[in-house]
Amino acid sequence: MEPAQQRMRVLLIAGLGRSGSTVLGRLLAQIPGFTMVGEIGLLWRNGFVDNVLCGCGQPIRACAFWRAAIGAAFGGFDGIPAETLRQLTAFWDTRRRLALRFAWSLPVSGARHAALDSYAQHVERALAGARAASGCRVIVDTSKTPAHLVALASCPSVELHVAHLVRDSRAVAHSWRQRRRRRQVRDAEVYIEPVSSAQTALLWNGINLLTWRLRRRAHSYQRVRYEDFARAPLDALAAVLQPLGETVDSTGLSGRPLRLDVHHTVAGHSDRFDSGPTDVRLDAVWRQAMPIGARLAVTALTWPLLLAYGYPLLPLGLDRAEAQAMRTPS
Repeated sequence: MEPAQQRMRVLLIAGLGRSGSTVLGRLLAQIPGFTMVGEIGLLWRNGFVDNVLCGCGQPIRACAFWRAAIGAAFGGFDGIPAETLRQLTAFWDTRRRLALRFAWSLPVSGARHAALDSYAQHVERALAGARAASGCRVIVDTSKTPAHLVALASCPSVELHVAHLVRDSRAVAHSWRQRRRRRQVRDAEVYIEPVSSAQTALLWNGINLLTWRLRRRAHSYQRVRYEDFARAPLDALAAVLQPLGETVDSTGLSGRPLRLDVHHTVAGHSDRFDSGPTDVRLDAVWRQAMPIGARLAVTALTWPLLLAYGYPLLPLGLDRAEAQAMRTPS
């Protein structure tokens, strides 16, 4: 293991997608010395196989940042054999079952251990390449998933910090009910198809519980609610940065609206392609737009964790703080 002062500090934003991880990561990346790579767990498919758009708008293989990072890590985009790429993408596709076994200390086969080790080694090299290309001291990774957390925690050169981002399960389920275009795909209109409310509710339970169970594998763990982040972004950022011994640089982030720059992200929400002044504010559209049946079903499936995270079970409308947050910036 490398000496502590030489290890890569990686801040993993964990949780379920559609919880605000991309905008949180982008704000963190505005801090001098930080860089955001997006969901680096999808680098193998998005960069090596499909060559989709980086957050900067260039195909990943044409992006100067990723050309430098992958060159330093693997000698270029042809440096990983096709069979290894297949195994790396297969690990991502089966990641949830593996995380379940590690979280509850269930037996893990030799083949699955080998797949995890290979994935972790390649992610570690890719992160080292990103650090070399950016000169950063902290890498923000929004891969989110519990299995990716396990992989990062096993990397000898990584000092892993976890920001567990949670959002009201009804809001997440409503977002996943929407059909959204994949802006990262060039020259074609490809969409993310809707996911049923029940399926999202079960995933919300599982991923948040697994992340909590695996928290001790990280150097530090901090849970942040999306709603608190949306109301007071700088306060939430300060809480996330505190375990790293970092502070919000007043010259990089201050006031409202906050400015978001373009970052070299391999995957994430489509708003990663947008830049400029951004007023981070609460998105509570689900309270008016979500069908009552779907809302009740998600509440019934997720109520224990909703209560644990401080969410009301029967939110009939916006509370006073939420209404104020949606009307005016804080």
